[in-house]
Amino acid sequence: MTIHRGDATPEWRASPSGASFHTLYGDPADARPFAFLMKMPAGWTMQPHVHDTAEYLTVLEGTLRMTFAPGGEWIGLPPGSVIAIPAGIPMWARTGGEETVIEVAGTGPFHTMPADTTSLVLKARAFRSRLREGDYDAARAMMAADSRRWWETREGAGGPWTVGPRSGPWADWDQHFRSRTELVGWREEPDAATAVVRETNDYFTLLERGWVTNEITYYFDAEGRISGLLIRAVGERPPGRTDEFLAWAREHDPGELDALMPDGEIDPSGDHPERFRRLLNRWRRSAGLSMIE
Repeated sequence: MTIHRGDATPEWRASPSGASFHTLYGDPADARPFAFLMKMPAGWTMQPHVHDTAEYLTVLEGTLRMTFAPGGEWIGLPPGSVIAIPAGIPMWARTGGEETVIEVAGTGPFHTMPADTTSLVLKARAFRSRLREGDYDAARAMMAADSRRWWETREGAGGPWTVGPRSGPWADWDQHFRSRTELVGWREEPDAATAVVRETNDYFTLLERGWVTNEITYYFDAEGRISGLLIRAVGERPPGRTDEFLAWAREHDPGELDALMPDGEIDPSGDHPERFRRLLNRWRRSAGLSMIE
């Protein structure tokens, strides 16, 4: 719990832009909620910029003026004004003849970037942010009508790709095994943006496999809509104790293993995630290892 008394004096931290900042809680660089105060002098201007996650502004003192398009109408926001700005929306901001103080809140990681409405990386980051926030309607609005998905190689027509709270064959698996992702970086190509991510989950932890690296490529059509997704493994895939587990399962419960891995490949459907965890924990118990529930 974090409490800031209204009569406490803010500890302002100056920045090269001329604005000053005071942290209320959290850190915008971390994957958790944050809030800070931002104090801007009279006549201050911020260059056009965007954020890769949504931000929520409350004007506390003075008047903040904003617009959201080149040459667009400037909106004056007096004290008490609240505005929610989705990820990826270009914005311009300035103050008038008086000092202005606002509160900025959101959920990190929260980055500020120059506004470039043609950047495919920026569009892909905004798309990922909307998925993370559960705003699936906004995410679908960024997609082409017949978006496709591929695994490992972009060959053939691919499979249908939809987004939603439980979309895709691995959605229940990822939820059950508590998948975690860390973004490493981005690169842009003429018709695509690729995110490099590190991923792990309880399944990998149960097998002591650690983290793996994947590339997630978002393809765009001529209208700038996301038309396809390719997920590709890169680098080494540490096996951990997979072979040891499979040998034990073949000896002690071959029927269950065959049901969970027909043709030697994981079937993530139905109740298989829960059954896989039980089988893995049985093996770990027999091997003298701690179980993970």
